[in-house]
Order: sequence, then structure tokens, then C-alpha cells
Amino acid sequence: MKINLVLLFSLLLLAQKAYSFDSYDHILLDKNASFKLCGELPYQRVRRDCTSLSGMEFKECLEREKNDPMLVEQEGKEYLCVNSESKKGAEILENYLINSKETNGCMVKNIESLYGSIIQKNNFKKMFDEYEEILGKPIKLSYGIDTKNSVAFLQMDFNEVAIPGYSRNSLELSWSVFSEKGPCSKWNNQVIHKKMSKELTNITMIMGTKKKFDPLEGATRQIADEGVYDGNRFGGQIENSDRRLPASAN
Repeated sequence: MKINLVLLFSLLLLAQKAYSFDSYDHILLDKNASFKLCGELPYQRVRRDCTSLSGMEFKECLEREKNDPMLVEQEGKEYLCVNSESKKGAEILENYLINSKETNGCMVKNIESLYGSIIQKNNFKKMFDEYEEILGKPIKLSYGIDTKNSVAFLQMDFNEVAIPGYSRNSLELSWSVFSEKGPCSKWNNQVIHKKMSKELTNITMIMGTKKKFDPLEGATRQIADEGVYDGNRFGGQIENSDRRLPASAN
């Protein structure tokens, strides 16, 4: 019995250690998650000089200016947002997370909990795989903290997703009041999982209906247009009464 208790205690320690990070670079580069911090920060954005460039160099400079902004330290503070998807942003955020860990703050606790209870959980990982299989690219959860307004949010980012008939840019999964000194908010995993599952079902239905059918499968099968998802179509008379839905929707 004593051996079993020692083994159990060791496993508990390992479980706790698994989601307690000394370095956050691998977290900030996770394909299924990004982190954004907005607030009064001791940095300023310096714009690149692209005016002297031409051709592809000019285009690449503008792209870098958009996706990888230049941030430099300054004595005073100004309201600014930094994102883990940019090189300098990831560096700044890693420093904030390390400082948060040293002071036992909520920022690092929320991040470690996010990865430990959602990003790396099997049921969520399975859903991430399903999203990627359907969309052809990884789906990303965006976790943001706005220290000025004392609010934190978690959402799914659909800005890079192109689906005919689907116009959502993001899906709100969770929001809470944020304070670095606590109390720290807990994730409602069941609610988050339910929202993600519902959206996955919605996207699956849209993608299935928009699918172009092989004529060899059935020459009479037609593609339903975007009106299928428009409730206003019930308000008037049906036009083109010979239009039919794909067999899979009957």
C-alpha cells in the first residue's frame, strides 16, 4: 500500500510538472494557439522604410510590416498590442510570462491551464485534427488579455479560412474579468468544447453542401446555392422550382 501511495504521489507531481513551463517559446509557436496582450506597455512601434524598395522587395517589406511589426523599448508606456505570431511579439510575451511566473500571477496560470486543460487534452486534440482535415489547415484558438480594460477572452480565429457561404471571422468561446493579482478565472472546458463541436458540425454541413459532385456519380445532382442557408427564402414564392438539393441533403 505504501508503494502505491508513493507511486500515486509521483504521478501527481509529474502531471503538475507537465504543464508548468520554464520556457514558453514552444507554447508561443503552437500551431493551434496564439496569445495576444494589449495594455500600457513600455514599447513603441517603429515602421519600416519600404519607400526605397521596388518590385518583390517592396511587397515583402509591406508584408513584414503587416505581420511582423518592429517594436522597440522606450522609457514611457503607451497602449499597444503584441502578438505571439510575430517574432518580437513572441519575445516580449515570453518575458511577461516568465515575470508572471516569478510573481505567481494569473497571466501565466491562465496560459498553463489553457495548454494543460484544452490544447493538449485528447478530446480537444481530436477536434483540432477534424477541423484541419476539413479545412485543410490548422484551426487556431486566440487567447487575448486586455490589461487596460481588465478583460480576457478566448476565441477561434477564422480569418484565414475561406469557405463559400461562410463569413465568420471569429467565434467567441470564453471571456472573463482579468487581474494579474487574482482571483484567477477558470476555463469552462465543457462550454468551450460544446461551442467548438457545434461550429465544426456547421462547417461540415456547409462544406458538404458546397461540394462539387463528380458527374459520373449522378448527372442530375446539383449544387445548392447560398440561399439554402438564408432564412429569408421562406418569405416569398419559390423560384426555379426544379432546383434540387444534393441527394445527401434529402
